[in-house]
Amino acid sequence: MKLRSFLLLTFFLVALIPSLLFWVWPYSKALDSEIDDVKERHLVIANNLAMAFDRYYYDVSSAFTALSSQLGQPTKNPSITAFLDVYDFQSVMLVSGKTGETIDCIIGVDKQCRSTISQGELHFAQHFAVEGKPIFSTVKDNIITGGDPVLLIVIPIGENFALGC
Repeated sequence: MKLRSFLLLTFFLVALIPSLLFWVWPYSKALDSEIDDVKERHLVIANNLAMAFDRYYYDVSSAFTALSSQLGQPTKNPSITAFLDVYDFQSVMLVSGKTGETIDCIIGVDKQCRSTISQGELHFAQHFAVEGKPIFSTVKDNIITGGDPVLLIVIPIGENFALGC
């Protein structure tokens, strides 16, 4: 091998190796930076959603507690119907804790109230209700209208239950 070829190859390698390293290193660093940025954005979105759901849970629980206090009253505030619609309640019922029959009912506009609740709903109310604290069910089929699935919310009132859906 001639000295000229050897020097040319050596200078080429001396120039190529750092160039390759400086090309690969910023690329991997940029990729890591982008991945970290995406993780941070997703964390912000997840935290925002968690706060929104937490606030919604608090609002619906408070609304249900306020509505259930109106059950059994001879006169009801006329603005309650609008209140039901804001939180998309179909009805809030005062239900017998023994038979599941509806004692009193507050319904939204163009909604209907059942005369009894199912055995599954009565079982949920009897076993999971905690005095002074609204408890939510898992998502259930809407047996009233057959429409979208619903969440049930229950709070005991004496021997009876307030049940919202």
